Amino acid sequence: MKKKALVLLAFLLLPILLLLSSGCQQSQQPSSNAISGHVYNKSDGSPFENAVIEVVQKSILLDNERVGNEPTPIPPLYNPHKARTESSADGSYVITDLPSGVYHVTVTAEGCYSVVESVEVTDSSCTTGIDFILTEYSSISGYVCRADNGDPIPGATVLVYGQHGSTGPISATTSADGRYTVSKLYAGESTVGVKADGYAPIIYDGADGTYDGVEALKVITTYGNNTADVNFYLEWGGSISGYIYLPDDYTTVNGAYINYRQIRGELTVRFGGCLPMPLYDHVRSDTTGSYEIGGLLGGDYELWVHAWIGEKTYYSANNLIISVVMSRGTDGVDFILEPGGSITGHIYESDGVTPAQGITITIDGSTHQSIEINQDGGYSFENLKPGDYQIRYQRGSGESTPPTTVTIFSGENTIWEIILPD
Repeated sequence: MKKKALVLLAFLLLPILLLLSSGCQQSQQPSSNAISGHVYNKSDGSPFENAVIEVVQKSILLDNERVGNEPTPIPPLYNPHKARTESSADGSYVITDLPSGVYHVTVTAEGCYSVVESVEVTDSSCTTGIDFILTEYSSISGYVCRADNGDPIPGATVLVYGQHGSTGPISATTSADGRYTVSKLYAGESTVGVKADGYAPIIYDGADGTYDGVEALKVITTYGNNTADVNFYLEWGGSISGYIYLPDDYTTVNGAYINYRQIRGELTVRFGGCLPMPLYDHVRSDTTGSYEIGGLLGGDYELWVHAWIGEKTYYSANNLIISVVMSRGTDGVDFILEPGGSITGHIYESDGVTPAQGITITIDGSTHQSIEINQDGGYSFENLKPGDYQIRYQRGSGESTPPTTVTIFSGENTIWEIILPD
């Protein structure tokens, strides 16, 4: 009798044991939809504990909901079902009570890539075996020091270029002892550069650093590991400094833009369009009218200045070419600004009286601007840098006229009237 009772008990427990072995919890009834699986570590295949699993329901288009050959649009889910859980010590997880539909399942964990998968859940089912393998991020570390005495450089910016899916560099800043770690990197090859105030930027080449992208050494990172001792030794860069004045040669200008670009020198090759120091940049003058451009590589630089004062724009009369030597300063590079000029006028029909309509006029020189003339046929270009400009016009989408050269003078308005041909 006792043996029969045990057999009967085992028979009754069998469905429950089968349900548990399916990965869904015993408490879930067939009407409770679920997703279950495991999370593993790619490095050694071990279970990943405390990974976060999140599901978000998304809209789907049913094949039978069509008008002719075109699918019927289904509005987005304004309140999609969301749920989250964490993996247990054996890496397993289960999310229950899900309405049927398609879900984005995202798995995240500290120090690992996120993983996303699309999973469909149907009525009265447990979708099992949705397993994920997490890959740990890579990192690059090292230190940044002065080339002359080995002292650490705090506050330097280390930039890693060429990371998969990244449109720009991934960066880190050195600490007080000059050390840095750039984290959350993908495995692969990257170009690493560094910049710091007053120092010439360099690119890692496995030795003292280089200014030339062709000589750059790719830094290799592997899954879950740190690539150490990517070190940099920076030299003090060259500098250019001076003052910005108004036409009286006495009043200084606060907030003027001093623009500069390297035109020839040690920096001759950019790597993949990425560089610790841009080929074009600017600084602004301070309240005393002074400015300084530091951390420059050796070579020739072109400088020009503009400033907004009230409603007028002022410009440097000429662009200057300055030669820079590493670790040396070039002082006394001053600029005297002059006010911009303008050009105004009208465009008339062939009778010379009727204002033209639908005309676009374009000016090209130190700036490029296009405007449509007003109802009176008038136009105006203000605050232009003195110099020669090419002016052309066109009606609607028609062909543009050949350009005409017009000279703009400082502080003056140039009037240019146009009569259209028959």
